[in-house]
Amino acid sequence: MLLVKFKKVDSFAFCSYLNCRDAIIQTIKRAGIQVEYSQGFNPHELLYFSPPTSLGIESECEYFTIYTKDGADFLSRFNANAPSGLQVVWTKEVEARPDFYNLIDVARFEIQIGSLGNGINLNKLNCEVFDEKKQSVVDICGLVENIQFDNGKFDCIIACGQKSNLKIMNLVKCLKNSFDVEILTIKKLELYKKLSNDVVLNNENQSLARNDFEKSELVSLDKLL
Repeated sequence: MLLVKFKKVDSFAFCSYLNCRDAIIQTIKRAGIQVEYSQGFNPHELLYFSPPTSLGIESECEYFTIYTKDGADFLSRFNANAPSGLQVVWTKEVEARPDFYNLIDVARFEIQIGSLGNGINLNKLNCEVFDEKKQSVVDICGLVENIQFDNGKFDCIIACGQKSNLKIMNLVKCLKNSFDVEILTIKKLELYKKLSNDVVLNNENQSLARNDFEKSELVSLDKLL
């Protein structure tokens, strides 16, 4: 089994999960890469993906597994035939399919803004936001591990797992409401397994972080796979 890390950037970030999957399958076919299929009346490529990133958000840390004997040159052949914005970063042979949902606890995002609006003082971040699914106001503070602001960009680490999950767009709403900023781009940079679960907050002017954040061990998903 081949484990593949890929990124979806620029205009390709606006491809839905199903369209992304179809684009990957078509790229594999154009590249002439041989893959295994499921059994039954409607055989399909045996592709298994990590949790998808929301539509319109760039990501440098997407994963899938595939059964193929062409693993040695999969990266070069795939990238030579891939559409703009879709690119394989690395590949690795594995014995079993990773349990992505249980391996991921938090994700790191970069949010670039186009104007400072009212200025950035993270002590003034209002973490209450209206959740359209729940149809109520929720406080997302407990789902934010760390936020820093520098050079026109927010660097955020937020809950992104089965036990707790924060939609990045809810955090974006809080940033826009609190600081009147224009959002230019949102990019998911990395996924992590978190080895500490304390929830006490420690506030500073240009960063917000849990008291245990410095002590926590965030292990990159790349190192666990």
